[in-house]
Amino acid sequence: MGLYEKLATSVELETQGVIMHYKDLGLRMGLRRAGGKNSAYTRAITRQTRDFQRALDLDQVSEEMMTAVLLPVFADHIVALDTVETEIDEAGAPCVGTGKWTKGIENEGGEIVPATREQIVATFKALPLLFQRVREDASRESLYLASAREAAAKNS
Repeated sequence: MGLYEKLATSVELETQGVIMHYKDLGLRMGLRRAGGKNSAYTRAITRQTRDFQRALDLDQVSEEMMTAVLLPVFADHIVALDTVETEIDEAGAPCVGTGKWTKGIENEGGEIVPATREQIVATFKALPLLFQRVREDASRESLYLASAREAAAKNS
């Protein structure tokens, strides 16, 4: 396998997403790439940061301010809302390790609710460590390699 075959990313994976399975959280969701060929994300970030680009260039933007900008952009352009699922027990309550899944995401009250833009933003605000993991995964180029997609296709 040559250099280009090893390092070329898949436009389809970058724009439609890869399913991330957070087993320790009982959560799985499709993530589009933060960058690369996901031009919708790039345009949205550019649009949202235009007013304070100078401050960004000078590294004078607080983490809180940047997170406030990123949350809705991630909900709109990174998380594939229709793929968000939560692991549940026989009673339908969130529970890790059962192997039974339902559409939606757990809210602060422990209920499974639809994974809407607003709910994803609220979840990421309430759980900054989850947002950090999603942000890191969406930026991890290796998840979006064309060679990984081909290998997965061969194994299925």
